[in-house]
Amino acid sequence: MDWSQFLDYAYPAIMSGIIAYAFQMWYSHKFDKKLKSFENELETLKDKNVIKFDTLHKNRIDIIKKLYSMICTENDLVLTVLMPSDLKKDNSNFPDDVGLIKEFTKQKHVLDSYLFDNGIYLPKIVVDRFAGISYSLTSIIKSVINDDSEENKKRLDDHYNNGVKKLIDDLINELRDLLGVEESDYETKHIKK
Repeated sequence: MDWSQFLDYAYPAIMSGIIAYAFQMWYSHKFDKKLKSFENELETLKDKNVIKFDTLHKNRIDIIKKLYSMICTENDLVLTVLMPSDLKKDNSNFPDDVGLIKEFTKQKHVLDSYLFDNGIYLPKIVVDRFAGISYSLTSIIKSVINDDSEENKKRLDDHYNNGVKKLIDDLINELRDLLGVEESDYETKHIKK
């Protein structure tokens, strides 16, 4: 086999290789360009979703903060109603039980309306916990209305400490989980033991 025969076989192979390489480079460039376009679209969608999530999370934080404040106000009113009458008489800062009960009824209505309007932003279990606490506090107030005796207040105070307080603690834990508030190592290691 001489050089001319070798070139007759090698030339088409070399040309095919060059053409294949050029096609591969062109196709790779086109693929890279399309991939970059998809990456840009994905980045744009991601940015939009981050903005939506941040806005939603801020709304949720505001709603949780307001609901928590409302339940604390209700809770404070109930604790004040449950105070022994002689302690309330000694302190002129406290209105009478009728005034406290009226204020509680007003606060409950505001809380229920706000919860109804904004419950969509919260998981159902959190909405149920708010409703459960509000119901429990209302039943305590109704019991005080029906029987304002010191014995009844003591019984209701025990019920509050043994039942309602746990509901409030569970709600606080749910809200912390929802907000992403993590316990510190100190709380985990020392307090929970």
